[in-house]
Amino acid sequence: MINEPAIRFIEAATGKKMPSLMAGRANISERTLRNFPFSNKTIEKISVGSEHHLEKKLEYLGYTVEEIFQITSNHPKSPYAGIIYEEQEASVFEYPYTIELAKKIDDISISLSNAWMESDVEEMKNVLMSSEFSTRQYFADTEDNWANEQLPDRLNFIKSAQTLEDIGRLINILTMNCLFSLMACWDIEFYSQYSPKLIPRTWFSLVLPKVDPVVEHHNSKEMKKRRGMFWLPSKRLIDVISCFGLYSKRGGFPDEIPKLSDGSNWRNETEQNLVNWRDGTKRLFYNDFFRLWEVNCKDLVAPSPLYVAAKMWEIYLVEIDDKSKTIVLANNWYQLWWEKHYTDLTSDLDLSSDGKDHWPKCFDII
Repeated sequence: MINEPAIRFIEAATGKKMPSLMAGRANISERTLRNFPFSNKTIEKISVGSEHHLEKKLEYLGYTVEEIFQITSNHPKSPYAGIIYEEQEASVFEYPYTIELAKKIDDISISLSNAWMESDVEEMKNVLMSSEFSTRQYFADTEDNWANEQLPDRLNFIKSAQTLEDIGRLINILTMNCLFSLMACWDIEFYSQYSPKLIPRTWFSLVLPKVDPVVEHHNSKEMKKRRGMFWLPSKRLIDVISCFGLYSKRGGFPDEIPKLSDGSNWRNETEQNLVNWRDGTKRLFYNDFFRLWEVNCKDLVAPSPLYVAAKMWEIYLVEIDDKSKTIVLANNWYQLWWEKHYTDLTSDLDLSSDGKDHWPKCFDII
């Protein structure tokens, strides 16, 4: 429930629905995996199959038998925590605070799911009220409410819930805030290890949807008529890769975002593919991201958490179909969560700005 974004991320990153994906990994029929809730036997098979898949992946990456055993033994085996853990083990970085928070979100999600399947409204209220997530921020339905300390105790909203529909609305709000909170915590841990010489700043907001600066000052009527007025997460991620690609080739970041039409900036990729990824007509899978990075950003460590962030934002903040496009602009809301975790982690991580460098200019305009 609360950790549904993790399931949807795995599907979006691989291009496969979870039943199909797990059927191949765990030797279970898709029909069985579509019959939710799962039996204990099915859950056990999924766990074993997922572990086996991770072992094969680590073996391919060159890990020793001893290292593989240690990694799989410590795997949290839950959606959010599993994603963070696997990103950690595939890199030189560690994310202990994020994994701890992810486990808490996964735990409350399991408790809520169990009560939901029993249609037990009172138990769901008890789970919500007794958790550390029963705060004003986690149940804020707008960024203004998140920052408004004068609002009534958010527990009142939980206490007054009478139906599954009431609980469902609260869970939708909690799901979004848990996603922002988790990503903000990870953002800060990632920054502290990936770019510790730079002034503290959010990485993941670089791939949030945003309005094209060219049209930002137009009135709302004009903006509605403008095609391409939004910069989508995949577009911004491609631009990040492009900037790192020039750094890899020239030893310095550009002041401007490199143009797609300049073929010398990209190796082994067509301009049409890049255009389609940027405008959302072609999905950018996990393997695509790594291939682009390995080919164009040689010898640089891939910021793979940035891909996870882009996909999470794409899943929950962007909705495109044949007739319409809905974009949620959440930069300010996300920034509130980032600042909260920045304050909480300042004493544990090196988050001081003293003596640190400004970010390259290209990251100010991506």
